[in-house]
Amino acid sequence: MNAKEAKRIPALLAARQPRPADYHERDAEGFYVSCPPLQGCYSQGDTYDEALSNIKDAIRLHLEDRRV
Repeated sequence: MNAKEAKRIPALLAARQPRPADYHERDAEGFYVSCPPLQGCYSQGDTYDEALSNIKDAIRLHLEDRRV
């Protein structure tokens, strides 16, 4: 996957799923986020923005792994 394709992943997911990621309330460990359409795809972060960045990476890696 090249960089141009990788940048399109969030847009492609949004087109297929109105809500590509579920954000959960902050807990003692930070923010937890999951992507229900991709089984086992979840992440977390100390801040909301970090959790968002982390789930984007997790989605990209999950999809790359499926292509192999």
